[in-house]
Amino acid sequence: MSIRDFWRILQDLRAEGVTIVVATAYLDEAERCDRVGLLHRGRLLACDTPAGLKGLVPGSATEPTLEDVFMLMLEAGQHSALQKRPCPEFNADRPAVSLDKLTKRFGEFTAVDRINLNVPRGQIFGFLGPNGAGKSTTIRMMCGILPPTSGEGRVAGFDIATEPERIKENIGYMSQRFSLYEDLTVEENIAFYAGVYRLTPAKRQERTEWVIEMAGLTERRRSNAGELSGGWRQRLALGCAILHEPPIVFLDEPTSGVDPLSRRKFWELIYNLAEGGVTVFVTTHYMDEAEYCDRLALIYRGELVAVGAPEELKRSRAVGGALPSLEDVFIGLIEERDRQVD
Repeated sequence: MSIRDFWRILQDLRAEGVTIVVATAYLDEAERCDRVGLLHRGRLLACDTPAGLKGLVPGSATEPTLEDVFMLMLEAGQHSALQKRPCPEFNADRPAVSLDKLTKRFGEFTAVDRINLNVPRGQIFGFLGPNGAGKSTTIRMMCGILPPTSGEGRVAGFDIATEPERIKENIGYMSQRFSLYEDLTVEENIAFYAGVYRLTPAKRQERTEWVIEMAGLTERRRSNAGELSGGWRQRLALGCAILHEPPIVFLDEPTSGVDPLSRRKFWELIYNLAEGGVTVFVTTHYMDEAEYCDRLALIYRGELVAVGAPEELKRSRAVGGALPSLEDVFIGLIEERDRQVD
């Protein structure tokens, strides 16, 4: 069941007079509610309609999100909205990712169908699609885990068909389950990944201290990973994924289940990585996160349905000058593709 289908069911129940209380860490979902209460550490920060809450944000050039409201209430305005940065220009001679008619078949089933894609170095690239769309299969090919059936692709300058091991050495990967060993301490998790990446003793010490400081775990370095909060585990997992300083990082649903404050801090880390020239490839189901990306690609039934910057995609579907939400853009594109197939 898709998120959209789930909310349609809730709307049907509401129409029948059922009162519904929804607990969610995703504030784009909260936008669908009649009234929203913002809670933090057992304290109700504010409660109103989504529009009423947004009205609490002082004059802004763009409409604030509920996440912006939450940050304002939590940090007295210290956390402003993430500022969009100029999208890195594509250099045809040095792309981070280049795919040409990339295809993967499993018997008679085509999971990925002739995908063409170029991603510049230092870009935050969002890869979206419903379950079963071909998203994970494409990423597995890009990571050198799964060989393509046909087509070509290069990641970090290496051929995905003939140099998969070189690709694995030059990328970082973080799954939505954080890829940590919960019975190991923070330091032991870092040491394990340092061994996997074959860091020298001097480099291992340097990067260990960097990860611990970046993740804010100085006081918890000897705590088991399983004892950490979701936000701390998230940052530790990112640190382990980039311990070897790869030029490309793949993040698979990296903020699933974490609170808005941890999510905002995590995206600030992603922006810092991109500013340093690291290419960040993100998969997410959440449209508020997709807005943070420089460019997006929507994959559906194994095909790329759309590629472009968030604002560019919204302008392409504008009606009467009003910009639709990214979710409406993607749902519209998927429905059009279904009609074409039928």
